[in-house]
Amino acid sequence: PSNATHTNSTVTVTVRDNGSPRLQASRSFSWQVTQGNHAPILTPVPEQKPDPDGVVSFTVQASDSDVGDTLNFWLADGIDAVPAGATIDPVTGAFSWIPTEEQHDATYRINVGVSDSGSPRLSDTQLVTIKVPKPNLPPAIENPGTQRSAEGEQIDLEVAAGDADGDGLRFAATGLPAGLRINSATGVISGEVGFDEGAKSPFAVRVTVTDDGGPPRTSTTAFEWVVDETNRPPTAADTTVLVIVGEPMEITLDAIDPDGDELEVTITADPITGALEGEVPNVV
Repeated sequence: PSNATHTNSTVTVTVRDNGSPRLQASRSFSWQVTQGNHAPILTPVPEQKPDPDGVVSFTVQASDSDVGDTLNFWLADGIDAVPAGATIDPVTGAFSWIPTEEQHDATYRINVGVSDSGSPRLSDTQLVTIKVPKPNLPPAIENPGTQRSAEGEQIDLEVAAGDADGDGLRFAATGLPAGLRINSATGVISGEVGFDEGAKSPFAVRVTVTDDGGPPRTSTTAFEWVVDETNRPPTAADTTVLVIVGEPMEITLDAIDPDGDELEVTITADPITGALEGEVPNVV
């Protein structure tokens, strides 16, 4: 019979003998055919593991050939017990679990199941494997303490860091005085302190180190960097002047100071060509 329901179908059974004359007898009865319930079928679920945010999530799929049956999803102990915190939506089959640190570094083999609403109620189960790796620990970074440098000073400072998991590390820094930079692979801060940085001192420096574990973890340290101003010498351009004996001469001296300081001019006489007399700015 088909899956359709037939009510009170009449069946007639007739029996004949082989005597002479041949005689027969018939009997009729009603035969009711009802549709049977078929078990739902789960779609295979591959091995699962936490995503980069540490969440285990997937959706269990199932099908049922009986039109009108509703499905109910559930979890049950398998080879291993269902871990605390794991849930499944009974309607959608959406599984969700955020393993705690104590639940890491372990494998969980649990049953997911689905039941229909037919009569009798039938089910299907499947063993799902969830592997939760060892937790990624954050890197450790050492604080180098307050730094003090002078403008123009060459810097070579290593910010030390390590990772208990052996992960690779990447460094970054903010707030460094101009002229300094951090090597993203080694954590070494190097360069020449800019000559305009003393007036901006002190600097609030933050160094971060991030590992390449899953998910990546970051640690930060902060320290102060003091920059002392450096007085740089002024510069003056050499000038050759032709003079006529007995006539006054006005000479403009070309000198600058990179720090913008006020300049004091001193004139020294050449011992070969003669002495200059007077006071700046009037010399004769």
